[in-house]
Amino acid sequence: MFRCKQFVVQQDKCAMKVSTDSLLLGSWCRPGSASTILDIGTGTGILSLMMAQKSHSSCRITAVEIDDDAALQAKENFRASPWPDKLTLFHADFSDWWQQNRQRYDVILANPPWFEYAPSAAHNTRNQQRDEKRTVARQQSTLNLELLFQSVATLLTSAGHFYLVLPASAELQVEMLAEKLHFGLLARLDVKATPAKAPYCQLWHLGDQAEELNGDDINRDPENNLRAQSIQEIIVRDVKGDYTDTYKTLCRDFYLNF
Repeated sequence: MFRCKQFVVQQDKCAMKVSTDSLLLGSWCRPGSASTILDIGTGTGILSLMMAQKSHSSCRITAVEIDDDAALQAKENFRASPWPDKLTLFHADFSDWWQQNRQRYDVILANPPWFEYAPSAAHNTRNQQRDEKRTVARQQSTLNLELLFQSVATLLTSAGHFYLVLPASAELQVEMLAEKLHFGLLARLDVKATPAKAPYCQLWHLGDQAEELNGDDINRDPENNLRAQSIQEIIVRDVKGDYTDTYKTLCRDFYLNF
């Protein structure tokens, strides 16, 4: 169980538990006046629940999850939350679901698989079933990154916003897909576990290229492009192992002790 200030996430049925990456993404995302939000691969439902807390009362949030146990758990977490009427779960393979869906979304979030499918990956025999589910949850065996971008380009409203978290090693691939599908970089947050370590993951905020080009800072130095201006960094823990003040400030609406 993971307790937040306004809701509880049961996670005993899920291969992938609530993670720092999801908490960062949900805290960083700004749904604003969004009327519709889509959470791709919801797992426990944590991102959908965070959006339900942050969005206005009439906003409707759709979550899609392929795994049987995770879908059941997310549905239970939605029903037990303060916002059951805002949350809808589809137990489906997103690769098929998005092609049949006619809804468009103002905000789309994804904490997608972190590495390419490796069918030869070894598993501990005693925990094989559990580990295989965790592997499927983390790998791009059912939804690769290019398909994710293609689906989002179709499902997003014209002024919509796409938020996702990926390992830092995926930076070049994200940039290539964003350029190919005409997404503009609105912001990026590079995440470091500690001050001495390199960023291990990146949070991306993508949207209309025109918004990227226009920006909101009329005094920008012309020699510094918008891309550089849009990138920030956050450190999760300090040298003592404590959460940094910056991390606490970003996530304080959710962590019980912040």
